[in-house]
Amino acid sequence: MRKPVQKVILTIVVAIPLLILAMPVVLALLAISDVPVATGGAVAGAQDAQRANDVLDRYWISASSGKPLTELKVSEQEAASLLAFAARGIKSARVGVTMTDRGLDVRLSIALPANPIGRYANFSFTLPSSVRGIMLERVRVGNTELPTELLSFFIRHGFDLVFGSDESDKITSAIQSIRFADQTMTVAYRPMPGITDRLMARINQS
Repeated sequence: MRKPVQKVILTIVVAIPLLILAMPVVLALLAISDVPVATGGAVAGAQDAQRANDVLDRYWISASSGKPLTELKVSEQEAASLLAFAARGIKSARVGVTMTDRGLDVRLSIALPANPIGRYANFSFTLPSSVRGIMLERVRVGNTELPTELLSFFIRHGFDLVFGSDESDKITSAIQSIRFADQTMTVAYRPMPGITDRLMARINQS
């Protein structure tokens, strides 16, 4: 009985790293399509940069107010500009957003070099109203819906890369609620001065 058990354990030990390594490739293949989910002009034009800076200025002012809980309001157009600004490093990317009273639908399409598989890599998700901080719904890679926990993992990992190890939980816990009304998103959060300073420093470096 010992040898079969050893074989099973060895198979699992070998398979798990291979699955982890293969995951980005699988996700990339799932994302590819001939039709984009987001269309539009340049990723981040001058108006997008101005709107993004206006939002960041309001965030800086509210985060520095000394209040234990404060709010930041963002319009649909400003949300589109913020996301376009964030994706500006990918020249072929296009971002689309739709804001309703239910939440913010985000779409991202990246034009690919000529290939026999497809012309675009498509990604989308919904940021819904929530009284429990950041939550995500309908996370899709191409036409495939993924567990929201998977994207949450990547978001936390991204926060840790930008702000330092183990900072993602502090950032996500700082956001108390997100609500939508009249094409405006209102984020209630607890200011975190140290994180705010690092965020502004990162933006100024980019």
